[in-house]
Amino acid sequence: MAVGLEIFATGSLMQVSVNDIAKRAGASRALFYHYFPTKQDLVRAIVAHEISQVEKLAGEESIEDVITAYVAYVQGRPMGYQALHVAGLEKNDAVIGEAIQASREHFEALLLHLLGIPDSDVQARFALRTWTSMMVATCLEWQNHPEIDRETVVGMMVRALHALVPQKEPAP
Repeated sequence: MAVGLEIFATGSLMQVSVNDIAKRAGASRALFYHYFPTKQDLVRAIVAHEISQVEKLAGEESIEDVITAYVAYVQGRPMGYQALHVAGLEKNDAVIGEAIQASREHFEALLLHLLGIPDSDVQARFALRTWTSMMVATCLEWQNHPEIDRETVVGMMVRALHALVPQKEPAP
């Protein structure tokens, strides 16, 4: 699957033959088909694995911890992150689209919970969806700027979240 991810992150997986993927992985074509009946099944497996890595963030207890863990994931798995966000998979495969959407909604629900904002707050959900899109774009751009450290990105994203998402006033 690592070879598939490497090829996939470049956006060329569908242009590469199963023989080439198997050869690069040091496996036979038959072994490939044993695990993945089609290349699309390999793509789905890659996406499911990367989503599972992002969903591990649910154990974090603060906004900063969640964002720090997310940015650490991006830094530690740049190819996986690119695979999820650059290839446009959700438009070409309904199963993948639903999985990516569910993962995004899970991430946003976690943040709403940590912010103490109910799911029913439409304005907050809109602001959070805007922030999530900005977070993805920022992390993709950050991959082109290794001179910017993780703490800087985390700080930017925490400040942006608090600026965009309306905070609930504590009860008197």
